[in-house]
Amino acid sequence: MIKVGIAGGASDAAGEVVRILISHPDVELVWIHEPELEGTPIADIHRGLRGDTYMRFAAHPDLSSINLLMLCYSSPEESERFMRRFSVPADMRVIDFSDRFIAEAFKSHPSPDAPAHPGEWVFGLPELYRKPLVRGATRAIVPSPIASAITIGLLPLAKAGLLNAPVTVAATVSASEGAAGETVALIDHEAVDHCRLALGSLLPEGAPEIPDFRVLITSGGWQRGIAATAFLAAPAAPSEIARLYDEFFDDHNFTFVIDELPILADVAGTNKTLIHLDEVSGMTTVTVVMDDSLKGSAGNAVHLMNLIFGLQERVGLTLKASPLA
Repeated sequence: MIKVGIAGGASDAAGEVVRILISHPDVELVWIHEPELEGTPIADIHRGLRGDTYMRFAAHPDLSSINLLMLCYSSPEESERFMRRFSVPADMRVIDFSDRFIAEAFKSHPSPDAPAHPGEWVFGLPELYRKPLVRGATRAIVPSPIASAITIGLLPLAKAGLLNAPVTVAATVSASEGAAGETVALIDHEAVDHCRLALGSLLPEGAPEIPDFRVLITSGGWQRGIAATAFLAAPAAPSEIARLYDEFFDDHNFTFVIDELPILADVAGTNKTLIHLDEVSGMTTVTVVMDDSLKGSAGNAVHLMNLIFGLQERVGLTLKASPLA
């Protein structure tokens, strides 16, 4: 049985994690740390949990009672502060939602084929780093939703050495990032650096470096979901690109290449990523949709947990779709 403790328990990410884990057959949720809410029922803060759990927030995390710590902070400083304050043991399995340890992860694992050693951080994208995650990893980082969407969409091209022209990405994200229609980021977005590092780890010998990204991210005004489309000069015939994508994702449990343009209603409430390929006026387009709260966050964290503990990847994640109105 996996015994889980959650730090940063009042965050939206923590709420989504709790909703998944209370029904996970191999998990016991031991405590949820949030000092300022000590004694408050979890269900008072995270809606939809009444009748499912009677847990209350705890002020004093007992690390000796768990074998997995989930740091559900968005702030890198808070994650690092918790690790230091409570002297998290080197052999403790940890999944972190902030980007505090990303640089260390890429330094430890410049190649996705390398096994992991205890205490090393792994960039937690199962479509890329599944091997080290099942071969000794004890610590993983949940990438940001936008970094996950962009990276997953371009992985097959990077592996084939076909990312050889500037890439333009137009992405629309949930209302949590800004008012409807508001520009959230233009060109300079830290997630782009993480994408380029992740994609660069797949490049075959002799392939050109990952090209520059031009990124425009706007808020769609909806409550959850990301839709991102990448454009680049067609590096190969459409049939060849389709073959590369089908082969790359053939053995992945949550990422699917489909024939029609996906919409957010196809992924809302699930841990799925849907990808659509097209060619327009000599440009290859790759459209990706995912639920940012699940596949881009909490669902991915549980997926990482399953891999680290040697469980079947889909355990606890066959979630009921909740199509958007």
